[in-house]
Amino acid sequence: MFARLRLHCVRQPATVRGARQAPLTVANATLRRLAGSRVARIFGGGVMAQAMLSAANFVVSLLLLRFAGAEQYGYFVLVQVSIALLTTAQGAWVNGPLSVLAPRRPDADRDRMVALIRRDQRRYVAILAAVVLTVPLGGFAAGLWSAAMAGLIAAGAVSGALVLLRELSRQALTIGSRVRLLLIVDGVYVVSLLTLIGLAVIAPGDASTWAVLAIGSASGLAVIAQRRVAPDGIGAVPASGDRAETSEIWRAMRPLGIWATVGASIYWVQSQSFNYTLASVLSVEAVAHVNAVRLMLMPISLLMMGVGVMLLPNAARWLHQEGLPSLMRKLMILIAALMVLDLIYLAVLWVLRHWIMRDLMKADIPEADILLVLWALHALFATAHSILQGAALAMEMFRPLAWLSALSAIVALGAMWIGVPLLGSPGAIIGTAAGELTFLVGISLLLMQRMRQYRAAEASHPQKVDE
Repeated sequence: MFARLRLHCVRQPATVRGARQAPLTVANATLRRLAGSRVARIFGGGVMAQAMLSAANFVVSLLLLRFAGAEQYGYFVLVQVSIALLTTAQGAWVNGPLSVLAPRRPDADRDRMVALIRRDQRRYVAILAAVVLTVPLGGFAAGLWSAAMAGLIAAGAVSGALVLLRELSRQALTIGSRVRLLLIVDGVYVVSLLTLIGLAVIAPGDASTWAVLAIGSASGLAVIAQRRVAPDGIGAVPASGDRAETSEIWRAMRPLGIWATVGASIYWVQSQSFNYTLASVLSVEAVAHVNAVRLMLMPISLLMMGVGVMLLPNAARWLHQEGLPSLMRKLMILIAALMVLDLIYLAVLWVLRHWIMRDLMKADIPEADILLVLWALHALFATAHSILQGAALAMEMFRPLAWLSALSAIVALGAMWIGVPLLGSPGAIIGTAAGELTFLVGISLLLMQRMRQYRAAEASHPQKVDE
């Protein structure tokens, strides 16, 4: 028991743990250190990168809504969330375990570890894309899908593969805290995407298919840019490598990746399956309307995702160097700061909501106010959940998180399938919000239990925690 706690809960240095300080004093001191530290620069860069990406996604959605119509935007969303499933699975199987294990190694070993895994994963992604492409081709040949639908699915398969490669490049830079290079690569992606989307909405044919291809093309250009700006840095794919060495890395990642992938895939079902529920029970236009309202909360998402992309490597580092109490204190301050910013934005959004929907989006959305309130609650739950999950992942709590994700998905799907026939579109968001709240309560209880174990070990065997 104590050995396990010692692995994940290294005690704080004496300068921090001395005499018991007042909680407010400790919090203020921690906040001052964070504000002027390298940590603030890293997270600030992550937020800037995510701000660019979120702004680009907002423009993409806005252009499709205004110039292609709700139906085309709805089809685009359905393909987009399918690609999100692929990135979620890769993030859990590869990026998550790599972010936990790589920072524990010296810089040179860390860089090589990331490079070897990235080389293997590129090959696996190519194989996956080839297999998935057979589905639309076979469906069209069998007469199951029209040429337009088969083309949309094929575009999703190709673009999904390129998005996976781009996410590998981004994670390599994130693990190495190469924020400046990350901003450059994301800048290339954003400029390319907006240029191609501008062409997609005026091109002949289905705008949804062209928009999906635009995402894939921009992702491919971003991967090329990453190779140009960091050819010898972290994430550079080696021409050769010891197969035994690579296999050893995969074996170390596998116990973490299995449960992380299960949990992340289940969580995707909880958080994204409402799109398919709406499409099957109501219509593709309902998918477009619900996502158009969600689009208005993009700034909250960019804050959460911008911090989240930098959180796991840094949470693992804080846990390893400073201990669990210090990690949790920093995360609580982070949650409080994000909540304040979220509430300020929501107040402004509520005042401007009609102008945004009528004049900016040119959209007539049924039950828009109730949809906005429900999405706001969902966003607040998701913000706290995503930050607390960083601590749980840093402590390698993958199996409990997988079970918790399963419970949350059951709650979400149950509420969704009951709510949509009764309440329409709001029922889908009620389901996803109920799942988020279930996960938030569960992960809070898990972390409280881990803190109690740490405190008990500290009180009973302080010398074992100090070692």
